Amino acid sequence: MLHEILEILEIARKLEMYGVRFHPAADREGTKINLSVAHMGLQVFQVTAALSLVVFHVYTSQSPTV
Repeated sequence: MLHEILEILEIARKLEMYGVRFHPAADREGTKINLSVAHMGLQVFQVTAALSLVVFHVYTSQSPTV
């Protein structure tokens, strides 16, 4: 049973759209788009075709030097 579950999870991991939740929105011209937030950034879709990706930048805080 555990082996089958691991196989299913491995297949799901390779699916490009697995776990993507679309949030309806519209662009400036009123065109319907979908937004999705993922670990890599904000994705913009028109229907289910990815139009662009806004990558999240990682910022680290540094201690001020004395």
